[in-house]
Amino acid sequence: MSTDQEIRALLDGSFPSLLRDHGIDPGRVDLRKFIQVDRAALVDYLAVHPLEAEAYFRRHEASVASHDVARISRDGDDYVTCWMDHGVARSVRRHATLDEAVAEHVLMSHGLG
Repeated sequence: MSTDQEIRALLDGSFPSLLRDHGIDPGRVDLRKFIQVDRAALVDYLAVHPLEAEAYFRRHEASVASHDVARISRDGDDYVTCWMDHGVARSVRRHATLDEAVAEHVLMSHGLG
């Protein structure tokens, strides 16, 4: 699989399907072991694909889940990511750019942040 394919699958939630397409049963493995892209690759991709970054942000910002889930939001000029632990924000990080925030959220969402 190409780096772009992997990133698109991580962004749209289809990473398990991508693994299945490559003969890997996602129900039997730790998905994190198959994620090959890093933060820099995500940020670079999102900088070139701003509409994908914006769409991802809009989709995930609307989430009101507060138990064991990664969150992303906007606060003034900054973007904020955190891990919600039973309603309490943990590992709060502020980001100057949407690209950085989305990359962080993707990694956190997959247990890599």
